[in-house]
Amino acid sequence: MLVMHTKCFEGSKRRWYLYLLVYIITSLTSGLVYGWPVLRREIREMGSTLSEKSLCWIFTLGSLSTQGNQLFFGMARDRYGTKITTVFSLLYVVSGVVGISLSDPNSAAQLGASLFMIGLGSGGNLCLQPVAALFEGWTGTVLLTLSGAFNLSGLVFIALASLFDDSKIAFILFAGVIMFLVIVASVVLPVGSSFVLPKDATEKKMSEATQKSSEEDLDEDNENAENLPEPHLLPNEEEKCTAYSQIKNVEYIALVAWFSVCVTPLQYYIGSIGFHFESKGDSNGFYTYLFSIIYAFGALICPFLGFIADFFGLGLSQCIGSILCAASFFLLNSNGFWSVQIAGNVFYTAGRMMVYGMFFSNLGKRFGFANFGTLAGLGLLISSLVSLLQYPLIASAAEGNNPLQVKRVNNVCGIIMISMIPYCVWLGKQERKKDHQFS
Repeated sequence: MLVMHTKCFEGSKRRWYLYLLVYIITSLTSGLVYGWPVLRREIREMGSTLSEKSLCWIFTLGSLSTQGNQLFFGMARDRYGTKITTVFSLLYVVSGVVGISLSDPNSAAQLGASLFMIGLGSGGNLCLQPVAALFEGWTGTVLLTLSGAFNLSGLVFIALASLFDDSKIAFILFAGVIMFLVIVASVVLPVGSSFVLPKDATEKKMSEATQKSSEEDLDEDNENAENLPEPHLLPNEEEKCTAYSQIKNVEYIALVAWFSVCVTPLQYYIGSIGFHFESKGDSNGFYTYLFSIIYAFGALICPFLGFIADFFGLGLSQCIGSILCAASFFLLNSNGFWSVQIAGNVFYTAGRMMVYGMFFSNLGKRFGFANFGTLAGLGLLISSLVSLLQYPLIASAAEGNNPLQVKRVNNVCGIIMISMIPYCVWLGKQERKKDHQFS
């Protein structure tokens, strides 16, 4: 009995230090591109004379690589394992950060290439999310906290600007921190694609078999355990579903469609918030910085959002996310007090975390983790291609400084988010079908 308790304690320690490492890596590297409002202002203060369209294109490149590379990292993770793919992703971040420190503030090509490299490094986020498999029953909560960590990385540019007067030194030191994480990751992370140790999975199966038939002897328990389904797979995955068969599933197609439609307005919001606030009188950048802080500290409500997903269902959670995002666009059109804009920032932050968090939670909870990298990566690639529409949206809102045109674009984005509610209702009905099977 003492031995069993010791093993459980050791297993508990392992999952928590792995989760801590994953959280740190995610919060420092995965969402750096979405600290763009602050970086944009820093570029301006460095004497950049780039047009708003050029700055918009730099952000579009970064956001494209942030999501577009995920399929390749996901497939690499499924094939070559977590450790090597995570290390490579971190090295991309290092190269991009160093690139920004050496870039000419008036060179859109240099800044765009550097932000593109940083975006490539976000692939490590996808490689690390399967750590949620170590927390059975709390998958949604764990994945939402990692989405919160993704948001926290938006604070990095604020922290560097606050701590150092010389931005070049700041970026070089930050690159050194990421190199330290490369060393730690190469030692600690699992070599294979799963965070669950084979012996742990075997012990779990044996325990389930023992509960099912306590009268059978140990040898029979072992034999039965081998025939049990994998712990995190759905009923049809007992038949060892391939990634291709899951990609053809109507729920996967609907999920990716919902996510792809939502992503374009969400990217537009971050890409345009800087000049939105400047046009409203934010001359010293206070509210632009405040938005980045709100965006980052949205991580604090992630456990609550995950609780909603785990106990009230994905359909309701995705519906809440869509509504919150829609509200943020309508509030952005308000000419009232700054408190209204702050409320809109809060709605956007919570809604965005719900959208991204529910995409990953839906995959983990309803499709398992066997093909997680491929499924999530393909969805992110498709959404990144669709989100290229953010460029004409931002350019249209920024060009000519026409308030009426800006309001039209914001209203379109809000209506797009509202139009996703019928899908969420359908998903909720699918969840309630007890006899639902994945094909």
